Amino acid sequence: MAVPAAPDRGQMRLYDAMDPPLVMRRHRVVTSVAVDGQGSIGSERHFDVTGPRFRLAPDEVASVVPPRNASGAFGDTLPQIVLGRRTLPWERSLGAPASSGTHGPNDPPAIAGDAPWLALLVFTEGEFALLENVPLEQVVPDDVLTRLGRPAGVTCDAIEADTGLLVSILPSREELALLAHVRQVNVEDRALAGKDPDGFFAVVMANRLPEPGSKTHAVLVSLEQRTNVVPAVPPPSVDPDAPPLRNAPGAVAVYSELRATGFDVSVTYPPLRTRLVALHHWTFEVSVGGTFRERMQQLDVGLMGDLRDAGGPPFTDTGHVALELHDRDG
Repeated sequence: MAVPAAPDRGQMRLYDAMDPPLVMRRHRVVTSVAVDGQGSIGSERHFDVTGPRFRLAPDEVASVVPPRNASGAFGDTLPQIVLGRRTLPWERSLGAPASSGTHGPNDPPAIAGDAPWLALLVFTEGEFALLENVPLEQVVPDDVLTRLGRPAGVTCDAIEADTGLLVSILPSREELALLAHVRQVNVEDRALAGKDPDGFFAVVMANRLPEPGSKTHAVLVSLEQRTNVVPAVPPPSVDPDAPPLRNAPGAVAVYSELRATGFDVSVTYPPLRTRLVALHHWTFEVSVGGTFRERMQQLDVGLMGDLRDAGGPPFTDTGHVALELHDRDG
């Protein structure tokens, strides 16, 4: 894979994706040498290409936005995580086929190939539970575990949330492709490149704005082979008044069974929960009315106040006091 030349100082280059040279799996190398009068001599070797899968080392994360444990006016900021490994979002398979949705004449072309297997989800306090060191078979469904190769003895961190909430905030396959990209900066711009030797970074962005006045959690999750929760195409519209679990996977069958037994499911829905592998997590506080413009507009611009009622000197409109000046000539 040819490495592009570094951009000039102060410049940045963006790439839609960065495919790894080799797929994460076991590979076989076969060599054969023809020798005159001796036939051919061959050999066979195997090697594994590995990378982060169920855990992410802290040094893989170059930075996060908003900063960890920060407090500020982040209500209009889409959280993002910057990864030092440029190919990481594309090293594993989401398992979803190419989009089969209908694209109109003015729509962008369908996203080709597989989608990133990483997604950055945003939650407010109380919307999810963070689980630590959970066996993998307790996090993913059995069919997903089979597609993952049924690795033995694997534990991971996970999140557990209402299925309806996850369905409403999880990006579709096409959206995942648009929420990840690669940035290349000049390594001489140390403030931008940090300790990275080549200036390449993978960036994964969230699709949900933080809620003002709340403690917010950003979680990088694995969606490898999770076609059971990731839709192929974005929904044509979202009904904000719809019950949170109405479109959850498997919910229709549950509702039908409840209706058959006489339960009223028009108001109460079963508490379905879904778990996802969590690779990285940080929190930050979102303040209300904390932008620079809002704070400046809330300032009391009276320089000295109005002291005339208290017998003080008269002030000009700018807050100054007019004084008499007597020079040497009188």
